[in-house]
Amino acid sequence: MPRRLPDVLTTRAAACPDKVAHHDIRSTLTYGQWHTAADAVAGGLAAGGVAPGDRVLLPITSSRAVDFCVAYISAMRAGAIAVPLNTGLTPAELMHFQRLTGAQWCITDAPERCASLPLTRIWTADEMPRAAGRLPDQPALPADAAADILSTSGTTGLPKGVVFSHSDLLDQIGDGSDWSRAGTLLHALPFTGFGGYRGLMLSTLRYGHTLVTQPKFDARGFLKFVAARRPNTVQLAPSMPRLILERRRWTADARAEGRQCAARYLL
Repeated sequence: MPRRLPDVLTTRAAACPDKVAHHDIRSTLTYGQWHTAADAVAGGLAAGGVAPGDRVLLPITSSRAVDFCVAYISAMRAGAIAVPLNTGLTPAELMHFQRLTGAQWCITDAPERCASLPLTRIWTADEMPRAAGRLPDQPALPADAAADILSTSGTTGLPKGVVFSHSDLLDQIGDGSDWSRAGTLLHALPFTGFGGYRGLMLSTLRYGHTLVTQPKFDARGFLKFVAARRPNTVQLAPSMPRLILERRRWTADARAEGRQCAARYLL
């Protein structure tokens, strides 16, 4: 049985190493590659000074969803706490959350937005450190430790942090042996929010999905993904299917395709 969330990826990678786990337009990532990359980056983080219990900020855009997946699991395999963060936040909001969580490390594809934060080190998504030989001893890491910190919406004030332990996450996703809903899941949600990484990314570990991320929602482009990928499931915010159905400049064929998409997935 898994002790910590990254152990579920170990189970998936052993069962289906060549199956694609994530596709974000730029690149694809199989379960085996995800597992191997997470080990290498976790070792690199440890070699770079990240210690168990440290917080690692992850302000990574949806266009680099594959890199986010690697960074998220890598932080935990280094014994650290992953802190996903929306790159659309203002500099003041980023500063607030960095101070709130006490994060000293950062992996991002928007380094210019994090340059003013008082961090020990920033790694870019293109240059995540790799040193598989420095991977911390996984069984020695505490099973009841904090795993990640989720930023609340901040609709009634500044964002607050909600801490989830490894056992919290394992209670949600199980041990990685469930294949009952495995298929292709297409979405266009922000990847650093609850719905993106918690609802979708972790569902790959729970069910063995292939997750396809449209980095920025575009109604016609989304339908092209549907045609190309033939997903079993799509997940959209409520305004997105309305935009799919209401594009006035579409041809009759495109409108019909939009209605078929809605009928199949959204109604």
